[in-house]
Amino acid sequence: DTRSIILPYCLGGISGEDIFNVNYDPCTNSLLDMNEAYADWYFYFRRDRYDYVVRDTFNTVEQRPVKIMTMDAMLKEKDALPVDVLILDAQGAEYDILQGAKNTLASDVLAVITEVEFRPLYKGQKLFGDICSTLSEKGFEFVKFAKALREYSPYRKAVGLRCQGFDTVGDAIFFKRLDEIENADTEKKAVMLD
Repeated sequence: DTRSIILPYCLGGISGEDIFNVNYDPCTNSLLDMNEAYADWYFYFRRDRYDYVVRDTFNTVEQRPVKIMTMDAMLKEKDALPVDVLILDAQGAEYDILQGAKNTLASDVLAVITEVEFRPLYKGQKLFGDICSTLSEKGFEFVKFAKALREYSPYRKAVGLRCQGFDTVGDAIFFKRLDEIENADTEKKAVMLD
Protein backbone atom coordinates (compact mmCIF):
# COMPACT_ATOMS: atom_id res chain seq x y z
CA ASP A 1 0.00 0.00 0.00
CA THR A 2 1.69 3.18 -1.21
CA ARG A 3 0.03 6.32 0.03
CA SER A 4 0.97 9.87 0.83
CA ILE A 5 -0.79 11.46 3.76
CA ILE A 6 -0.47 15.21 4.25
CA LEU A 7 -1.03 16.45 7.79
CA PRO A 8 -1.09 20.17 8.69
CA TYR A 9 1.40 20.21 11.57
CA CYS A 10 4.54 22.12 12.36
CA LEU A 11 7.07 19.56 13.55
CA GLY A 12 9.89 20.13 16.00
CA GLY A 13 12.00 18.57 18.71
CA ILE A 14 9.55 19.21 21.55
CA SER A 15 5.85 20.03 21.62
CA GLY A 16 4.97 23.63 22.42
CA GLU A 17 4.65 26.97 20.67
CA ASP A 18 7.02 28.93 18.48
CA ILE A 19 7.15 31.62 15.80
CA PHE A 20 7.23 30.65 12.12
CA ASN A 21 9.05 33.03 9.74
CA VAL A 22 7.30 33.61 6.43
CA ASN A 23 10.06 34.85 4.13
CA TYR A 24 10.24 36.71 0.82
CA ASP A 25 11.07 33.41 -0.89
CA PRO A 26 8.63 30.83 0.52
CA CYS A 27 11.23 28.11 -0.06
CA THR A 28 13.19 29.66 2.84
CA ASN A 29 10.30 29.82 5.37
CA SER A 30 11.54 28.47 8.68
CA LEU A 31 11.18 28.28 12.44
CA LEU A 32 14.73 29.63 12.51
CA ASP A 33 15.92 33.16 11.76
CA MET A 34 18.43 33.95 9.03
CA ASN A 35 22.04 33.84 10.19
CA GLU A 36 23.37 37.38 9.59
CA ALA A 37 26.89 35.98 9.13
CA TYR A 38 25.71 34.52 5.81
CA ALA A 39 23.38 37.34 4.75
CA ASP A 40 25.65 38.47 1.89
CA TRP A 41 26.33 34.96 0.56
CA TYR A 42 24.64 34.07 -2.68
CA PHE A 43 23.67 31.13 -4.79
CA TYR A 44 24.24 31.67 -8.51
CA PHE A 45 21.88 30.00 -10.98
CA ARG A 46 24.32 29.49 -13.85
CA ARG A 47 21.73 28.28 -16.33
CA ASP A 48 19.45 31.29 -15.86
CA ARG A 49 22.29 33.68 -14.91
CA TYR A 50 20.83 35.27 -11.78
CA ASP A 51 21.73 35.54 -8.09
CA TYR A 52 19.85 34.27 -5.10
CA VAL A 53 21.18 36.42 -2.23
CA VAL A 54 20.53 35.13 1.28
CA ARG A 55 19.69 38.58 2.72
CA ASP A 56 17.02 39.18 0.08
CA THR A 57 15.46 35.74 -0.15
CA PHE A 58 15.56 34.83 3.57
CA ASN A 59 14.09 38.24 4.46
CA THR A 60 11.18 37.70 6.89
CA VAL A 61 8.01 39.49 5.76
CA GLU A 62 5.65 38.03 8.38
CA GLN A 63 5.84 36.03 11.59
CA ARG A 64 3.10 33.64 12.66
CA PRO A 65 2.65 31.86 15.98
CA VAL A 66 2.46 28.08 15.51
CA LYS A 67 1.95 25.04 17.68
CA ILE A 68 4.82 22.60 17.48
CA MET A 69 4.31 18.86 17.70
CA THR A 70 6.89 16.10 17.68
CA MET A 71 6.69 13.52 14.93
CA ASP A 72 6.23 10.78 17.53
CA ALA A 73 3.26 12.61 19.08
CA MET A 74 1.72 13.41 15.70
CA LEU A 75 1.92 9.83 14.42
CA LYS A 76 0.53 8.49 17.69
CA GLU A 77 -2.33 11.01 17.73
CA LYS A 78 -3.26 10.37 14.12
CA ASP A 79 -2.83 6.59 14.44
CA ALA A 80 -0.95 6.83 11.14
CA LEU A 81 0.43 4.02 9.06
CA PRO A 82 4.05 3.03 9.71
CA VAL A 83 6.63 5.28 8.07
CA ASP A 84 8.97 3.42 5.68
CA VAL A 85 10.86 6.38 4.24
CA LEU A 86 11.14 9.64 6.13
CA ILE A 87 11.82 12.70 3.94
CA LEU A 88 12.71 16.00 5.62
CA ASP A 89 13.15 19.47 4.14
CA ALA A 90 12.50 21.89 6.99
CA GLN A 91 14.91 24.77 6.35
CA GLY A 92 17.34 24.14 9.19
CA ALA A 93 14.94 22.38 11.59
CA GLU A 94 15.68 18.82 10.40
CA TYR A 95 17.85 17.98 13.42
CA ASP A 96 15.12 19.12 15.82
CA ILE A 97 12.50 17.05 14.00
CA LEU A 98 14.74 13.98 14.27
CA GLN A 99 15.07 14.61 18.03
CA GLY A 100 11.28 14.41 18.28
CA ALA A 101 11.12 11.23 16.18
CA LYS A 102 12.94 8.74 18.42
CA ASN A 103 10.12 6.17 18.44
CA THR A 104 9.42 6.67 14.75
CA LEU A 105 13.06 6.06 13.81
CA ALA A 106 13.25 3.01 16.09
CA SER A 107 10.20 1.43 14.49
CA ASP A 108 9.64 0.82 10.78
CA VAL A 109 11.71 3.54 9.11
CA LEU A 110 14.15 1.99 6.64
CA ALA A 111 15.50 5.18 5.06
CA VAL A 112 15.82 8.87 5.84
CA ILE A 113 16.30 11.44 3.09
CA THR A 114 16.97 14.84 4.58
CA GLU A 115 18.21 18.22 3.53
CA VAL A 116 21.53 18.99 5.21
CA GLU A 117 23.72 22.07 5.39
CA PHE A 118 27.46 22.50 5.78
CA ARG A 119 27.14 26.16 6.77
CA PRO A 120 24.52 27.54 9.18
CA LEU A 121 22.40 29.73 6.93
CA TYR A 122 19.90 29.86 9.82
CA LYS A 123 20.76 30.85 13.40
CA GLY A 124 21.35 27.87 15.64
CA GLN A 125 20.80 25.23 12.99
CA LYS A 126 22.63 21.93 13.23
CA LEU A 127 24.83 20.86 10.33
CA PHE A 128 25.46 17.64 8.39
CA GLY A 129 27.83 16.22 11.01
CA ASP A 130 25.22 16.66 13.76
CA ILE A 131 22.51 14.95 11.70
CA CYS A 132 24.88 12.18 10.61
CA SER A 133 25.89 11.52 14.22
CA THR A 134 22.29 11.52 15.48
CA LEU A 135 21.12 9.11 12.80
CA SER A 136 24.13 6.87 13.37
CA GLU A 137 23.19 6.64 17.07
CA LYS A 138 19.70 5.62 15.97
CA GLY A 139 20.93 2.79 13.73
CA PHE A 140 21.23 4.53 10.36
CA GLU A 141 24.19 4.65 7.98
CA PHE A 142 24.99 7.56 5.66
CA VAL A 143 24.81 6.27 2.06
CA LYS A 144 25.34 9.24 -0.25
CA PHE A 145 24.12 12.62 -1.35
CA ALA A 146 21.04 12.44 -3.56
CA LYS A 147 22.46 14.88 -6.13
CA ALA A 148 25.14 17.49 -6.47
CA LEU A 149 25.54 19.82 -3.52
CA ARG A 150 24.36 23.39 -4.00
CA GLU A 151 27.14 25.94 -3.74
CA TYR A 152 26.94 29.33 -2.09
CA SER A 153 29.65 31.96 -2.29
CA PRO A 154 30.60 34.88 -0.07
CA TYR A 155 32.26 36.85 -2.89
CA ARG A 156 30.19 38.44 -5.64
CA LYS A 157 32.09 39.35 -8.78
CA ALA A 158 30.84 40.23 -12.24
CA VAL A 159 29.01 37.30 -13.85
CA GLY A 160 31.86 36.41 -16.20
CA LEU A 161 34.38 36.34 -13.34
CA ARG A 162 32.49 34.01 -11.01
CA CYS A 163 33.96 30.71 -10.02
CA GLN A 164 32.50 27.84 -8.07
CA GLY A 165 31.36 28.46 -4.52
CA PHE A 166 31.44 26.46 -1.29
CA ASP A 167 29.38 23.28 -0.88
CA THR A 168 26.57 24.47 1.36
CA VAL A 169 23.30 22.54 0.95
CA GLY A 170 22.37 19.05 -0.20
CA ASP A 171 20.07 16.09 0.34
CA ALA A 172 21.57 13.15 2.23
CA ILE A 173 20.35 9.57 2.13
CA PHE A 174 20.61 7.29 5.16
CA PHE A 175 19.61 3.60 5.36
CA LYS A 176 18.87 1.65 8.50
CA ARG A 177 21.82 -0.65 9.19
CA LEU A 178 21.19 -4.31 8.38
CA ASP A 179 22.06 -5.38 11.91
CA GLU A 180 19.27 -3.11 13.19
CA ILE A 181 16.80 -4.83 10.85
CA GLU A 182 18.14 -8.29 11.67
CA ASN A 183 17.53 -7.61 15.37
CA ALA A 184 13.84 -6.90 14.71
CA ASP A 185 11.34 -9.65 15.47
CA THR A 186 10.54 -11.99 12.56
CA GLU A 187 7.13 -10.55 11.71
CA LYS A 188 8.36 -6.96 11.79
CA LYS A 189 11.46 -7.83 9.73
CA ALA A 190 9.30 -9.48 7.06
CA VAL A 191 7.15 -6.38 6.79
CA MET A 192 10.16 -4.03 6.68
CA LEU A 193 11.96 -6.00 3.97
CA ASP A 194 8.87 -6.77 1.89
